[in-house]
Amino acid sequence: MDNNDKYYYYNPAQDATLIPTSAPQITKACRASFNFTKKDKIFTALFFALSVIMVDFVMLHGFNLGFTISFVLMFMVSTVYLFKKENKVSPFCVICGVLSLAGSVTFTLYHDYFVNAVMLLLILGLFTIYVCGLSNTFTYKEGSIKICINMLDGIFFSPEHYGDIRRAVSSSHSKSKNVKNIVLGFVISVPVLIVVVPLLASSDAAFSGLLSVTFKNIGIYVAELFVAAAVAAYMIPYFIVKHKRLGVREVKQRSFNGVVSSSLTATFLSVISVTYLVYLFSQLAYFFSAFSGFLPEGYAFTESEYARRGFFEMFAICVINFIIITLAGILSKKNEKGRIPLSVKALSVFIILFSTLLLVTAMAKMKLNIENFGLSKNRVMVSIFMIMMILSIVFYVIHIFAPKLSYMQGIVVICSAVFISLAFCNIDAGIAKYNTEKYLSGELKSVDVDYLYSLSDSAYPYILELADADDHLVTKEVKHAVGKMLYSDYADYSNIDFVDNYTSELKWSPSKDFREFNLAVNQAAKAAVDYYNSMDKDERSSLVHQYTIDEDDSYSYASVDDFYYKYDDNGNCNKYSYNEKSGKYEYMGVIDNPEEWL
Repeated sequence: MDNNDKYYYYNPAQDATLIPTSAPQITKACRASFNFTKKDKIFTALFFALSVIMVDFVMLHGFNLGFTISFVLMFMVSTVYLFKKENKVSPFCVICGVLSLAGSVTFTLYHDYFVNAVMLLLILGLFTIYVCGLSNTFTYKEGSIKICINMLDGIFFSPEHYGDIRRAVSSSHSKSKNVKNIVLGFVISVPVLIVVVPLLASSDAAFSGLLSVTFKNIGIYVAELFVAAAVAAYMIPYFIVKHKRLGVREVKQRSFNGVVSSSLTATFLSVISVTYLVYLFSQLAYFFSAFSGFLPEGYAFTESEYARRGFFEMFAICVINFIIITLAGILSKKNEKGRIPLSVKALSVFIILFSTLLLVTAMAKMKLNIENFGLSKNRVMVSIFMIMMILSIVFYVIHIFAPKLSYMQGIVVICSAVFISLAFCNIDAGIAKYNTEKYLSGELKSVDVDYLYSLSDSAYPYILELADADDHLVTKEVKHAVGKMLYSDYADYSNIDFVDNYTSELKWSPSKDFREFNLAVNQAAKAAVDYYNSMDKDERSSLVHQYTIDEDDSYSYASVDDFYYKYDDNGNCNKYSYNEKSGKYEYMGVIDNPEEWL
């Protein structure tokens, strides 16, 4: 047997007969060969094809339906390849796999760049857990923080396994000439195709058109193939390593009884706890004023500053506390039953409850901020993050009194489910709906149209509600901002064209490529077209021309004295006023001191 081919494992205590008497008595992985089977060859070809599909769908067509399809295909193929009857897959790993599939669907439904970026990292982590569980390559089984180490480790594999796989492939090919014959067949066919293809092209216009399109995009195809080859060069060995369990060493779970005296730990935690109590009682007004809906008396900051400052202060304390109690639980010496002393548990629970109180108070402050200024993506994500922290704290408290509980599994599943559910709820649409409805009802003093416009396409239908609202509900500044945005969109929106001119009806031509389908994008485009086409000719003309001084020059709005201004080439700030009867701008003169007005 070649000593440079694979791993097998032995336990010196159980398999002493396998160890030569002259060999050192240590547990060590030894190299042995493995067979590159027909199943491996089939799935190698499938993984390469999937690499090409994924690169083509994503690189040229974005994270839309194409990404969802390619991920689902990858999930299915890897499941079939890695599944073995003898491997018992835990419910935790199955749930992670299902969550990764659910997360991939959001790329088809919505077009939120931030959420997509976070979701991509999340489904990568969940899919890695699923793959490791399916292939039985998890080292730690207790579900502690070590499972995160396993997840990170599970994404990568040692470069030395490339050599193992190469030797197995070479050995397999040496027994058969099929691969060489296939390659030779492709080589021989090339000169024949050089003669036949031009003849076919000259005989059929459709085939000739297909060739012209193909060779026109030959550079794109070559680039795709190059990237796909790079992806496959990692993906194929990765799944082979998981399938063959190369380099997996079973780690004996050893109990750690701690190194720090429990009395020392308890004293330290007591000092921290007393400090927090004093701090809490001295800052009652600061912490709890948000629950009553107003700032503490004499507080110098605005509601927004109050909420932000409170959050970052409390978040920092919560992170520190979580580190403290984690280290205390690990380093503190255990009692005769191998458990954390009761005094350490009690003090840890107090610190955790204090941290929870800080988080709840921060959430109340965030609620105050939202009521005064509306929703934003930052406020939503911060709130969700705080909810995840509270859930994590709850699981850790349970773990303190039930050490065998796989608390990290619960944290991973619950937090992932919360974020994926949030993504399915369509964050941007919810933000736009909330801010629009609260503004129109008078509960919000103002609405930031530019911010709503910066959100994804899901917000578009609610922005149109501002455009269609009665004038007494919407300020002229808001009306102007919405109208100018619509004008810009109608001039530049993808797949939307005017039938005849800028005042004619619009037509929408959705992409016929299924890979580019996105529900939110399609709904936004349709809503924009329907709104414009619902107007009569005069209303369209007003919308188009109201936001330009002449055909190409746009103006800026000034709330002071309700006028519009534009700088000319000489640096003069010219004042204009829109005449609603004529539908044109009237020149009102030059503003002498524009910095005082604008």
